Amino acid sequence: MAHTNDEIEELNSLKHAASERRDKRANSASKTRAASKNSAASASPAGTQEDGGQSLPPGSESEELVEKLAGEVETIFAEIGKASRERPVLALVSAFAVGILIGHLLSKRKG
Repeated sequence: MAHTNDEIEELNSLKHAASERRDKRANSASKTRAASKNSAASASPAGTQEDGGQSLPPGSESEELVEKLAGEVETIFAEIGKASRERPVLALVSAFAVGILIGHLLSKRKG
């Protein structure tokens, strides 16, 4: 499988751009956590009557899972976009088939 220099340069460029986006997302997530810690500290103390004593700390496992899920969804949408640009007819047929399937699932008629 021969690769041209242009393809290799493009791949390296894409890797670099992806790395920058990950770093940017991690920085914004850490800033958001810091801001939420500050606002939580200035608001009522954790475990008060307002939240029934069930508040989660800002850096909790659920927050990490949400961030991970958001990254995975972003990756899936990027892959779908790339596939639809490479094979537009297949994307159109797939969207049509999904629309028909959802229409049948949501239809009120039995049969």
